[in-house]
Amino acid sequence: MPEWTESLRSPINIPKFRQGTARQARRHGDLIAAVDIGGSKVACAIAALSDVGGAFEADVVGIGRTGLAREASSAEREAALRGAIDAAERMAGETISAVALLVGGRFIASRRVVVDMPLPRGVVTVEDVGDCQLEAGAFHREDRRHLLMTPIRYVLDGEADREPPVGLAGELLSLEAMTVDARRTAVENMSRALERCGVRVDGVLPRPMAAAAATVIEDERELGAMVIDFGARFTEFAVFEGGAMTACGGVALGADHVTRDIAKLFGCPIAASERIKTLHGAMFAGPNDDARIIDFPQIGDPSETARHARSELAGVIAPRIEEIIDLTIVAASRAGAKTSSLRRVVATGGGALMLGMVESLERIVGARARLGRPTGFLGAPEAASAPQFAACLGGLKLIASNAPGLAGARQTRAIATRPPQRLQRVGGAFGIGRWLRDNF
Repeated sequence: MPEWTESLRSPINIPKFRQGTARQARRHGDLIAAVDIGGSKVACAIAALSDVGGAFEADVVGIGRTGLAREASSAEREAALRGAIDAAERMAGETISAVALLVGGRFIASRRVVVDMPLPRGVVTVEDVGDCQLEAGAFHREDRRHLLMTPIRYVLDGEADREPPVGLAGELLSLEAMTVDARRTAVENMSRALERCGVRVDGVLPRPMAAAAATVIEDERELGAMVIDFGARFTEFAVFEGGAMTACGGVALGADHVTRDIAKLFGCPIAASERIKTLHGAMFAGPNDDARIIDFPQIGDPSETARHARSELAGVIAPRIEEIIDLTIVAASRAGAKTSSLRRVVATGGGALMLGMVESLERIVGARARLGRPTGFLGAPEAASAPQFAACLGGLKLIASNAPGLAGARQTRAIATRPPQRLQRVGGAFGIGRWLRDNF
């Protein structure tokens, strides 16, 4: 294998530790952790890194989840953070000091950039490719924090290729890439909240990318797929073409808006509306739903109930979910994704569990759809296989794969029980494209 190919494949030097078990990984301090601050929950996952045949795998040793109210105060949010982290630490039997933070929703945005670089030497070198990638990653505003740059394709004198054309002769090298950035103040506020909980943020990951890492298979990434993560307050997406992520982002609508529609139209308390949505909600009415009656407690008088058919409930839920899907497709198109050619959709997140969601996606998007659950995580409890944990567990997978360039020059390995100098950190975005195609 050429040396330049190997340098792209291994952009970070990882210290070798003992093979295999999570117990050995704990003993040597090779623990990683990810925190997902969602609209209705905070989740924390801890894993022990194991070196299996030269590839690092994340063996989940602890996971915690705490509910979060929509209008929670800063103190309540910090309490939820502490609760989720404490629960994960108790399950793992370890304490952590650093985490990777997942950021999504309206706080992140992706864009397509094109970099043109003349080749004075007439041959593409590793340095030329690296300079193109670094320049592409520099496209962000001062109020945004750069998270990720991924090459989509290289063009050498009009000839396109997914691989870096190192060693080929040419006069002009162009790089088409996707960059992801986040609102700087949002990242800083979340990081400070975590610091007050006793952990530092060692890196920042786009949440849609993490959710996709847990749920999308290699063939879907290669042939083209869209991941939609239905959260409580935000719905996020990530689009893949030719093995690379080409767009990601989110819209400020989610499953919580469905709950509030139910509360408003049926005069029901929000907590009761959430329970009714979970137990009886569906995207379509069944053949006998006109005769299936649901009791709706009324606001202000718990003893008073209103009775409505289940078909009426579906008539409230379906329009809002369809609106969310439509807006998500529009947002993906504006981010540069070719949504008209989508052939696969993977639905994940808590909102994806709505009865009839998969069928509705197929009808609206015009593509095959399926429910995406986190798969391939050793040690994860059965409850963690629910779509609600896709982003948090996917974050562990991204960290274990040693994603280069994420969160700027800092690597998103959160080492919990050993000093961080055990990692040899490297800066820059060089190697991201090959890593994404080979590992993500």
